[in-house]
Amino acid sequence: MRWSLVCEISVHLTLGLLILDLRSKQPVAEPLTDTIGMVFEAPAGRRFPFLHDRLVVVAGLDLPRPSGGAMPAVVRGADPARSWTLAGPNGPVTLAVDAVLRLSSLVMIRDAVRAGVGVARLPLSLVLHEVASGRLANWGDVAGSEIALWALYPSRRLLNARVSVSLDLLRQSFPKATPEELAAYLAR
Repeated sequence: MRWSLVCEISVHLTLGLLILDLRSKQPVAEPLTDTIGMVFEAPAGRRFPFLHDRLVVVAGLDLPRPSGGAMPAVVRGADPARSWTLAGPNGPVTLAVDAVLRLSSLVMIRDAVRAGVGVARLPLSLVLHEVASGRLANWGDVAGSEIALWALYPSRRLLNARVSVSLDLLRQSFPKATPEELAAYLAR
């Protein structure tokens, strides 16, 4: 399996970041090789998860809860899902959705939901402050949506100082590896 690198520290030294679905062990995003032009084989290097997150369904405050029928949804790309499964207190709950807007950016999706276009599945870290401040309503966790952000780096006996400093910065920035830490970092 190939992983894309998203951060080049120098011409000969690269640190990769990967979003991995913890249930399926598969990457969440498509490779970004066009961005940097390099590909990293995951088994050949070292890696560590530096952040854990999960998906939640959010809606604008004016959007009523479903009473039957499909909810208008803002989705990422060509998401074919017609329903989402939420982890409810009494077991899984299915929410029927109809994609009314397709966007490529999670930030644009969040903004469209805030404008009242529909519901969306977004990382908790991206919407935590919006929910806490009352700008968005959290309708629940998407069942089985735990994800982790991984740092990938070349396997060498002696780790380059720039990679080591970058990894130390990730560990210091996210010591508990929680979505709340990423939300606080993004709010700065």
